[in-house]
Order: sequence, then structure tokens, then C-alpha cells
Amino acid sequence: MRTKLVISLLIIIVAGCTSKSTHIGDPKMVLKEYIQKSFSIKNINERKELEKFLVGEAKTRMSAWSEAQFYRAFVEVKREFGSLLFRETQEINANELNVVYELSYVDQNRGHDAKVTQKKMATLINRDGHWLIESVRNLKETVEFRNELALP
Repeated sequence: MRTKLVISLLIIIVAGCTSKSTHIGDPKMVLKEYIQKSFSIKNINERKELEKFLVGEAKTRMSAWSEAQFYRAFVEVKREFGSLLFRETQEINANELNVVYELSYVDQNRGHDAKVTQKKMATLINRDGHWLIESVRNLKETVEFRNELALP
């Protein structure tokens, strides 16, 4: 009986230590998890899961969206994740930093095989040991159309 109790406690402890934790540690990983989640949203009930990554301006903006706006931006959109490259990290202070990154994806809404590459800057805030996204700014966007005919 005692052995079963000890084994059960060990399983609970190990599961707690190895479970996927968001918002902790590396701010780049928090940003990566948010982006991955944003590409895998299947219904509007997942909105709260995205909001867990946000604070301040970013959370206020997303919270203000209607269900229809959220649906169009995350569920209805036909985007296929391509790549995420971190370009620069700039520490503002011990609890705030900027991360410049490039996000590439295929956007079927813009036309057949439209490859979009966005350069963005995210500001992350450390709140009680948890990194949260405060704001994201677009720096540059390019759209490449595959097999697109163009006139000179």
C-alpha cells in the first residue's frame, strides 16, 4: 500500500515537472508557442488559450475583438506555417525585452501559393517569472506569388 502511494506521488511530481509549461523561462519560446498556437486554432473557444500569452496592449486589443473578428483572423483564414527565425533580442531592462523575428507562411486568402514573410518586433514583459507578450509591431512585409505572370 505504501509503495503504491510513493509511486503515485512520484508520478504526480514527474508529470508536474515535465508538463509543457508556457510563459516560463525563455521569452523566445513563449513567442514561438504563441505563434504555433495561433496557426492551429480550430474554433473560437480557443481564444482564451491565446489570451494567456498576452498582457497589456496586446491582450486589450484581442479582448476587444468580436467573435466574428476572431473567427476571421484565426479560424477562417487559410494560412500554413512556414518558418520562424529570431533575428535580434534587445533587453530594455531585467523585466522587458524586444524580440525581432521573421515569420513566413503560405496564405491561400491572398491568392494561390502566396508566400508571406513578415518582419515583426514583439515586446515581452516578465511578470512573476512568466514572460508575456505586451505588443507586436509590423516592421516589414513581403508577398511572393508563385508562378505569377507579370507585365513589364
